[in-house]
Amino acid sequence: MTIKSYMNKYASDCNNDGVIDCEDFAIIHRVGPNCANNNWLKVTDYWNAFTETVCSKKAENSGFRPSGSAVNSITITDKNHGKMVPKECLKCICEASSNCNLKQQCFNGHCGPYLISQKYWIDGGKLGSDHVQCTTNKTCAERSIQNYMLKYYKDCNNDGIVDCDDFAAIHKLGPDCNSQSLYFSEYWKHFEYCSVMEPTARRELPPVNFYTYIRRPTEGNRVVTTSTSKPKIKKFNFPKYTVKPIKLTKQFSNLLVDVSEGCLECICEASSGCQVSNFTSCENDQSACGVYQIDKVYWAASGRYGYRGAANDFERCAKNKQCAGEIVRRYLSKHAFDCNRDGHLNCVDFVLIHKKGPKYCADKDIFENDYWYRFESCYGFSR
Repeated sequence: MTIKSYMNKYASDCNNDGVIDCEDFAIIHRVGPNCANNNWLKVTDYWNAFTETVCSKKAENSGFRPSGSAVNSITITDKNHGKMVPKECLKCICEASSNCNLKQQCFNGHCGPYLISQKYWIDGGKLGSDHVQCTTNKTCAERSIQNYMLKYYKDCNNDGIVDCDDFAAIHKLGPDCNSQSLYFSEYWKHFEYCSVMEPTARRELPPVNFYTYIRRPTEGNRVVTTSTSKPKIKKFNFPKYTVKPIKLTKQFSNLLVDVSEGCLECICEASSGCQVSNFTSCENDQSACGVYQIDKVYWAASGRYGYRGAANDFERCAKNKQCAGEIVRRYLSKHAFDCNRDGHLNCVDFVLIHKKGPKYCADKDIFENDYWYRFESCYGFSR
């Protein structure tokens, strides 16, 4: 039996991404027709060699592929039966929308557990007898969502793939889904929490080369680099307690952020002293792990770099300095903010965001703890 005949006979969606393509054929070629349990393959020399091929890179960079194939001569079957959004992802969108309240009626024109508007319902195919009847029925609402995503699917966060993060953004914002304000909303907070608790919510992500990050810059974006010289810190001008709180806004959403190796090393020093030997395991899902002291919420907010479908992917990446460093880079790029409002984006802002997140990175209590003292010592200036 030739390879072509073998693949025609045993074609299967081995990685559960909704399409059978070159990646699946590579798995079948090595594992055979019973290819569902293939996690062991991803750490072999065979798979490392495959990920360096043109076929693999084409599949990886094409993002979510609802139809089509890298090999036209093979008959393709869609195991998702036309459904673009996996059920685990739908679950998290439902939780974010209404805590998945199946008794939810209509509020301000948004109905049902997914809080779907009439325009959304129309764009989703006008299923059922009317807007209210369909959207208050979870099954009908989910069919509308699938149709809506088929119509508007796009890479909202410009990370090179279309996955559950993008579907959640499209569900909330529609096709104009790249507003950075979404990441500070209660909706997104609930979605991120569900995504961490529901480890298969992002299973549609294509496998990645575990230690390799290929930057995909967007045309027209300019790169913000961290200065090689040590900046002179401009002291924070905190408002008095009688002044209304300042609403933080993301100021660098249109830029690609480049965190220098020196800055990354000082963030590592501030987090743990950068002692790899001190971190051999992650005690539980809530614990911060590795030399950068990353937890699962931070990992999810960065895009789950290193996710390959295994239960221990977070721990494995967080404990590896190189892999964890890439998590930090992606998190800082996604949540870049001028914390001290000095008009510059540099390592001072990055170390504050790493510890406090973009929403609370202007809190002055950080300057009184060991984290900041270790950073000062590493970076070479005094406050």
